[in-house]
Amino acid sequence: MEKSDLDKKFRKIIYSDDSIFNKILKIIEFREFIPNSSQKEILRTFIIQELEESDYFGDEYGWNFQKTIKFIKKFLENKDLVVFLNHFKRMDSILYPDAKEEYYPLDNFIEAVVEGLISNDKEFCDATISVIKKISNLLLELLYRLISYSTNDWLIESIVYFLNEIYNQGGKEYIIQIFIKLTKEEKNNFIIGMKEFVKSLSYHSVYEYSIADIKRFGKFLIDIVSGVYKEDFKDLNCPQCEINVLKEIERMLNRRFRQINKEEWKTQDESYLVENNNVIKISLYNSGLLKLPESIGELKELKELNVEGCKLKELPESIGNLDMLIFLNIRNNYSLVSLPESLGNLKSLEKLDLSNNMIDSLPNSMGNLKNLRKLKLSHNYLKAIPDSIGNLEFLQVLDLRRNELKNISEDIGNLKELRYLDISSNEINRLPKTIGNLTLLEEIYMDNNKIAELPESIGNLISLKKLRIGSNQLKNLPNSIGNLFALQELWLSNNQLEKISESIGNLTSLTTLNISGNKLKNLPLKMANLKALKRFWLDGNDFYRDLRDYMYKLNIQLYMENNARNIQKIIDFFR
Repeated sequence: MEKSDLDKKFRKIIYSDDSIFNKILKIIEFREFIPNSSQKEILRTFIIQELEESDYFGDEYGWNFQKTIKFIKKFLENKDLVVFLNHFKRMDSILYPDAKEEYYPLDNFIEAVVEGLISNDKEFCDATISVIKKISNLLLELLYRLISYSTNDWLIESIVYFLNEIYNQGGKEYIIQIFIKLTKEEKNNFIIGMKEFVKSLSYHSVYEYSIADIKRFGKFLIDIVSGVYKEDFKDLNCPQCEINVLKEIERMLNRRFRQINKEEWKTQDESYLVENNNVIKISLYNSGLLKLPESIGELKELKELNVEGCKLKELPESIGNLDMLIFLNIRNNYSLVSLPESLGNLKSLEKLDLSNNMIDSLPNSMGNLKNLRKLKLSHNYLKAIPDSIGNLEFLQVLDLRRNELKNISEDIGNLKELRYLDISSNEINRLPKTIGNLTLLEEIYMDNNKIAELPESIGNLISLKKLRIGSNQLKNLPNSIGNLFALQELWLSNNQLEKISESIGNLTSLTTLNISGNKLKNLPLKMANLKALKRFWLDGNDFYRDLRDYMYKLNIQLYMENNARNIQKIIDFFR
């Protein structure tokens, strides 16, 4: 089609008596049409004129609005998109998202608004600021509705997401100014409503983003409105080197890193705590941070560092300079493979959580953490533990479950203060005799390994209350098992046990016993002494069918509480 014919067709559509939306549809379907500058000007004029005359979209708000947005994005500029939105006095009806239809109006405006904020075109810039103000005012109105009688959270969530994106992409100054200037009554309503919204937000309604991000930005807006927010660390009296670290972290986050007071400190937040003019706690929980700045080592008074749920691939060597660090949480960084030797310099460290990473080895320097009380290493790829781990003389909790360990070092026997040990779900085939040195041990978990026997020294664990060794390859138990007088729970299911020592009858504190899924042909008569038993599983053994028939004649069904209650009758069957 010739250009002149295209222009005629275009003008025929524009100047017809059709509604604005029929015109839009026809132009969208007019595939050969690429407007020139004069035609673009005609389009701008006709859209704005129609808007000013009607000021509404009729019954099908979402459909009409969506088509208009598509039209403007296809044929016009970002400026036109912002000017178009700015012509609406009320935005709630046209901005409601629809997850089912994948219709998220505010998504369409983010790029245009960001461009408008930096534009030298005064009309474009003014319209952009006006749009941000209108959307912010709509948020205020919706929050008031929320605390007054309830409203749909979808649009609140959508607006908070929109403002967060604008803040992160150059609109920081405008967002802060808008919310600082609220009246006293507006501030009170905003704070109450936003707290209610943040508290209630527990699942994704609309966008594919982190709920934590929306909650953080909501809390940030509360800080602005309530006057807690201090821009650019201006009122911070910390050493300049510490302020520089905070600034670098904020730059890496690309969003505000907030200071909070001691009373509201929570590790599940992006925040820091200052005490006596020093940064003493930092939480970057679920922040998605890719790495820690090398300058982190400048925080000489730091006592807590939480980087759980980030995306760290490595730790800086300077982390070893944190002489006062007591608590370090690095769990759920699924790309973290190795640890620096400098980690062993943290002489004050008491709690270290490295669970749910991809760590395949530990530095020997770990043995230098002489004050360590809790060490969590579950859900990694560890094939061995360095012998130096035996130097952790104050260690009370050691969690090694779900790794690839094949054996446990004899040096584990040096951990004389250990109370809790979990080595379940590994590939361990034997326990060292030195395990018997852990006389303060109260709980030990060894399920899902390849252990064929327990050492006699297991009977030295006089403080043991819980012993779990299900799903292994045990054929018998040592006689010394009867020395565990404090034992309350014994889990032996899914092994290859053919008999149980009579000494088990000495475990008079036992409340839970699971011997199901073995090859037992009978039970020791002294088991009748287990008067404290409340839960008792014994199904899946060679004797079970005959026992069940015997108990059925006594009108007794076999299930765990009943088994415990009728232990004497069960043992009578084996006499």
